[in-house]
Amino acid sequence: MKTVDIMESLPCILVPRSQWIESEKIQLGEEDAAGFEFAAFLREETLKDNLPFVWFYVPNEVGAYRPIFQRKQSWKGRIPGVPDYCFVGKHSIFIEFKAEKNRKRPIGGNQAIFHKWAERNDVPTFVCFNANEAIEKVVEMRLKNLAA
Repeated sequence: MKTVDIMESLPCILVPRSQWIESEKIQLGEEDAAGFEFAAFLREETLKDNLPFVWFYVPNEVGAYRPIFQRKQSWKGRIPGVPDYCFVGKHSIFIEFKAEKNRKRPIGGNQAIFHKWAERNDVPTFVCFNANEAIEKVVEMRLKNLAA
């Protein structure tokens, strides 16, 4: 079996294809813009080997308009209310993005249930309203992971 240098191979899965970035002018909402900025930070730090996490974005919106696809996803374990980003490490965390206009409104529904489930299992779950808040949480948890 071929030996793979993970730091050389990571860009293949972390960096969006250039044609997806350059070719379209996309109108971004506040949450999406924060997510794009945050993901760019995560990619950069991961490629510098500065993050002690395996991380990923959870595409909760996928299949929202395709009922059969959505049912299949649920049967396979898709859980409504899962936060936007998941970080797996010695100390795992979740991060949910919300628009600034919703800062004073508590999370509800499935997200509230998921947050309570994570809390019950000692997995910190943060709600962030911009990329800088999320970056602060990741840096804080990075230090906690490195100290463990």
